[in-house]
Amino acid sequence: MIASAPASFSEGSDFLVLAPHLAGLSAELGDLVGILPIGSINQTLLTLVRTPSAIPVYAAILPTDPFLGGDALFRELAARGVSAVVNFPTTGLAQGEFRRALETAAMDHGHELQMLGRATSFGLRAMATVFSYDQAMQAVAEGIDRLLLHPGLTTGDADLDQRLAEGVETLVRRLVDGGHGDSLVLYRHPSFGTRLEAAGRLVPALLDWGIVPEQDLRC
Repeated sequence: MIASAPASFSEGSDFLVLAPHLAGLSAELGDLVGILPIGSINQTLLTLVRTPSAIPVYAAILPTDPFLGGDALFRELAARGVSAVVNFPTTGLAQGEFRRALETAAMDHGHELQMLGRATSFGLRAMATVFSYDQAMQAVAEGIDRLLLHPGLTTGDADLDQRLAEGVETLVRRLVDGGHGDSLVLYRHPSFGTRLEAAGRLVPALLDWGIVPEQDLRC
């Protein structure tokens, strides 16, 4: 489950993605945090990583952060007892000119995967958020042993969103056929509703959004 605090997990969760920078946001707004320069994702995380959790925790990081990223971040996380990291949310959702700008600045999704591979040299287990087969294969080549399949952004068009969900199922089947089935985790993005159920039946682990948006807290 994706949570903003170590203790805020639901019973039955196998593992936690700790993302304090997403506190109070909906899943849809949370997607944007990975592609907008809002605060310091990694610094916010460091304020909570020492709090114990009853289940395994993946620290959600921006591995390409030019101010607190790369080796400095991995060294600090390892020193604080963190054992696993994931690039969530991710710049892989960026499009158009902004995506090209991130590539020029070496802050794009491909560089995220390279940095996650680097994290393993500090004793950190890494899970890579990916959207395609090629990205999954890059993550595997970087030595990353767990793949978080993100379905992408919904469009609001029911037929198109259904095709996107079917594309996720096709990706899962291809990865399973390629011998990577045991490493797969599917992010059941709430915007897709039940459309991801078919893909979800094919993977050994599922990740759900567990953060309550601020407007719901006020109700």
